[in-house]
Amino acid sequence: MDSDVILMKRIAHGDLLAFRRLVERHQKGLLNFIYRYTGDRLLAEDITQEVFLRVHKSAPYYKPKAKFSTWLFKIATNLCLNELRSKDPPAISLTDPNHSETNPLTPSHLLEKSNPGSILESRELSMAILDAIGALPEKQRVAFLLHRYEDKSYKQISEIIGSTVSAVESLVFRAKQNLRKALNEIWRTK
Repeated sequence: MDSDVILMKRIAHGDLLAFRRLVERHQKGLLNFIYRYTGDRLLAEDITQEVFLRVHKSAPYYKPKAKFSTWLFKIATNLCLNELRSKDPPAISLTDPNHSETNPLTPSHLLEKSNPGSILESRELSMAILDAIGALPEKQRVAFLLHRYEDKSYKQISEIIGSTVSAVESLVFRAKQNLRKALNEIWRTK
């Protein structure tokens, strides 16, 4: 039996240590996903807390129909969508909220050996990528972020967003096309 399922059973019986272990195991990845999606660190922290509150409340009723992480990310995705529907389009960040001094889009070994002009170009490219991801339609953005940055399979993503595997494949494909198109337009204007 999956260790997360065992923890959920223990949580259902009031084991707070099991809940703590579950939070420690999944908090960083979940927070990173939510932060990348919302672009707001405080909002990401609030949504992450709400996800774990819902997990705790749902423990007595939890039935493992999919991987635990799939169920967890489904809760997070729904909360993000609900939160952001009433607001302006989110500003997307791909940096780790716990390690914001580094940018995963710019390998650190390149920054160390680069001149200031190259560093500026790398930052401009990173910002262009962030803007392009932020401009994607919601479902494409979620599917792309889950696939590219959370290493979720198409099947897991389909369970998270409530779609078919072929629809997810199409969403990720279209997201990549849209990103390529947006970035090509940016480079043509320079």
